[in-house]
Amino acid sequence: MHIDIKTMDQKTKDQLVAVIEATNILEEQAGAVVRKLCLPPPAPDNSQLHILFHRLLHNTILSLGAKVTFIKGVVIDHFRWKDLKRKVGVLDEVLRLRNAFAHTPTSRKAVVSGPITVPGPAGVRQSVGIVAEHLLVETRQHGSVKYLLRDEAFKEFQEKVNMASILLIEICHRVDMLSKGTDPQSKKK
Repeated sequence: MHIDIKTMDQKTKDQLVAVIEATNILEEQAGAVVRKLCLPPPAPDNSQLHILFHRLLHNTILSLGAKVTFIKGVVIDHFRWKDLKRKVGVLDEVLRLRNAFAHTPTSRKAVVSGPITVPGPAGVRQSVGIVAEHLLVETRQHGSVKYLLRDEAFKEFQEKVNMASILLIEICHRVDMLSKGTDPQSKKK
């Protein structure tokens, strides 16, 4: 099968590039969190730590999903940061939406037998039926397939990736506080 990227509309190309780039940036942040949680920064002459930092934790070796699983486990089970327990779910949402874009053909349209319901403006669910002009992405959640309008999924992805980035910065900040002997939980009122 030959796929001609030239036939893809510019908006779809732009969305895919944005999803890939935002996910890569988030993955770099997640890698930094994993490094911060595991080890002090390597000394320039420590080749073993250099291998760990720049090879094992590299995006092409350790997947974003593995980093997310590790981060969630440390935040929830090790540090028991209860206020972040619900927030870490946003990392799974980013993965779910990223996978929807990555694994749905860019030409996927609402071509199903019978009406389908998709999120509409302001979260109101609407039945779109068989509408060829609406490009879709498919996402799997709890064993079922859910169809999202591509533009709505892209907006949701952007929101979730921003929330995830803020969360990863917060985790790094808390780890820094712990390394200085300050309990991040003691700052809560």
